[in-house]
Amino acid sequence: ERIDLNSWRGKTVLFISAHPDDIEATCGGTVSLLTSQQINVHFLIATNGDKGCSNVLCKNMTDEQIAKIRRGEEVRAASILGVPSQNIHYLGYADSELIGVPSLVLQSRLVGIIREMKPVAIFTWYPYPQFDLKPLSMWGDLGYHPDHQYIGKVALDARGGAGVGRLFPERGAEYHTPFFFFVGFSKDKVSHFVDISTVIEPKTQSFLAHKTQYSDPNFIRNLVSLLGSHSAGLVNQSTIKYAETFLGYY
Repeated sequence: ERIDLNSWRGKTVLFISAHPDDIEATCGGTVSLLTSQQINVHFLIATNGDKGCSNVLCKNMTDEQIAKIRRGEEVRAASILGVPSQNIHYLGYADSELIGVPSLVLQSRLVGIIREMKPVAIFTWYPYPQFDLKPLSMWGDLGYHPDHQYIGKVALDARGGAGVGRLFPERGAEYHTPFFFFVGFSKDKVSHFVDISTVIEPKTQSFLAHKTQYSDPNFIRNLVSLLGSHSAGLVNQSTIKYAETFLGYY
């Protein structure tokens, strides 16, 4: 089923991720289409990305230096997709250590943000490993990363908790988010899609803004094209060249 982004005009959409670059990789085209329709988009990023740097330039950097650089990269990437820096929210946890944060502590923070923003839709990681997405078959950590699965699970819990007034009453009045989507790359985990054929270039450019992660522009262009065409193949519509695919839960 095609997601009707136009129906969300004048409303807020929240993307909850684990790291800087997650949203660009999985939802960059969707974000670009949303902002082009004047839909208010916010990014919530749980970690500071301080452990993630594949570039040799980072070899002698401290974790704090990497985190600072990655925050700047995220601002540039989001700007390419039409998201202003004031709409990027960081929880500030250490990269790859998110599972050490008690789930109720993290859930409480997310509940407060959901109740404050009142998003019409939330997009986040699928909460369980997808072992069919092999690391050496272009998928990298898209199939499994402990931070990804943990934030997806807690985001799901927070979406439910935000709608129950007796839970975390100190976080504001209850609010129920109507639409909730997990990123999906496997056929059995896809129920909805967005045609991103017209915005594949801004998605690619937003990816390239994360220079600490991706030093080879040709690799990134090929990867974005492969991911988009793979997802397009899952929706069985011959007119769609590139897509982003999701599992709806609402």
